[in-house]
Amino acid sequence: MNSWWFQFVRKYVWNDERTPYHVSPEQMRKTQAHNEVFFYVVFEGTLVGLVTLGALIQVYTTHETEYLPVLGYGCFLLVALYFLVSRKSPWAVLYSASLPVLVFGVFFLYDFHPNNMYLDKLLLSGFLVCWLIYTTRLFKICRKYPDMEDASK
Repeated sequence: MNSWWFQFVRKYVWNDERTPYHVSPEQMRKTQAHNEVFFYVVFEGTLVGLVTLGALIQVYTTHETEYLPVLGYGCFLLVALYFLVSRKSPWAVLYSASLPVLVFGVFFLYDFHPNNMYLDKLLLSGFLVCWLIYTTRLFKICRKYPDMEDASK
């Protein structure tokens, strides 16, 4: 009875092709690498797209220029994510890794929101550190991508 549940979970959570997070970059095939990079691009692209759209709406409606740096950075980051998913460029990974570093910088300069408790600050900082560590895995994947074997072999 336990085995059918594990197979069900494995099919959707630990699928070797769709979610190869436990496979090292040296052992990956191109389809596995593409799926992992694609999920990352969807995750980060959604966050960046929403913030960029908000900045665009703010600049368009108020004609104030204080959100133009956010708008420009967001547009360049979306372009970098496009190159990341289409060409698996290590440079695009490095540029996309600048987002958690930038958020850390904003927290360092302007501090957290006053309503954030210690646990909130700890969880958010931990999430950003994990995000930054994960980008090192993506960098390794993109560096090794040209030498990976195709799925058909």
